Amino acid sequence: MTQSPNKIQSISYPETGNEASFSVEDDSYWFHHRNNCIYTLLTNHYQENSFVDIGGGNGCVAEFLENKGIQSTLIEPGKLAVENAKKRNIKSIINSRLEDTAFEPETFPAAGLFDVLEHIEKEQDFLRQIHKYLKKDGLLVLTVPAHSWLWSGEDRYAGHFRRYSLKSLSQTLNASGFSVSYISYFFSVLVFPIFLLRIIPSILGFNNVLKDNIPIKKQHKINNKLINYYTTKKWEKELARIKMNKRIRWGSSLICLAKKSV
Repeated sequence: MTQSPNKIQSISYPETGNEASFSVEDDSYWFHHRNNCIYTLLTNHYQENSFVDIGGGNGCVAEFLENKGIQSTLIEPGKLAVENAKKRNIKSIINSRLEDTAFEPETFPAAGLFDVLEHIEKEQDFLRQIHKYLKKDGLLVLTVPAHSWLWSGEDRYAGHFRRYSLKSLSQTLNASGFSVSYISYFFSVLVFPIFLLRIIPSILGFNNVLKDNIPIKKQHKINNKLINYYTTKKWEKELARIKMNKRIRWGSSLICLAKKSV
């Protein structure tokens, strides 16, 4: 199912963002670990077989969940991203912003926002829209970038309005009619590299020159065997903690599951 609205409003996201992501998603340690964390958290709390990925870009998460047996609908306003998603053979794609779809209120049993909320200027208004479409006790799964002190030119380029803490994300969700069932940092090993490659160059006025000199495909691959072994073990520990509903104390991103409460 593919639908196209008459008009798709602008979003705070670079035009080249989806194409750059599409070139690395299938082989990226970052996307692979994020998908595993999302699936692990979702299956801890959700037994149904229908899921809506809102602003899901090229369909990286939707495809992963479909391969795991969870029927997924991708709602994505970007035309290029939708074309990329079609290449992944995702069955249900809606080329639209959420507010322009024809869904009835209380339709979704569960929905996801995966590195989307930070692109929305009026975040609570957007969350309340999602709240309207979720069924009673419906679930919302989110990932967002963490720590305001990790803010850099990379965030500005990506169209971010903010980075989050455990407290700020929880407060935002609570104010939008959700209760937080689980929230944790993840990507614990990436905090130092982000600080080295983004924050220090920004402080020194080099405009992320260290990171910009590394091709995007190399940024998403770990070729050193020792580093790969170490990070693999860290990913496994993070997944184990999420599976046990235990919090990871440190990380460059947040993962959260919230329930529609009012």
